[in-house]
Amino acid sequence: MPMHFAGGVVIAFFIHRATLNAANVALVQHTDTLTHYVLFFALVSMATVMWKFAEFLADTFFATGAQKGVRENISDMFMGMVGGLIFLIAQKVFSRPCHE
Repeated sequence: MPMHFAGGVVIAFFIHRATLNAANVALVQHTDTLTHYVLFFALVSMATVMWKFAEFLADTFFATGAQKGVRENISDMFMGMVGGLIFLIAQKVFSRPCHE
């Protein structure tokens, strides 16, 4: 569980920086803070689901045994999303405003 939480934090950091950097070099437009946070959380959530799809494929084609059951999968995704939310809260509280 701690690894899934940490994974959520790392994914969140990457997505947060990638979206801000893309806006800074005019690949995308800057958004208001609420839109940035909603998009950010949606992308973190999608990344956790896609990770589970990758585990499913690894189990199916290579018999890795990565998935232990539905309860474990849901708790892993939940912890990844919680990690993303904690990063978001920490970023809001401890750093500069969202738009640089």
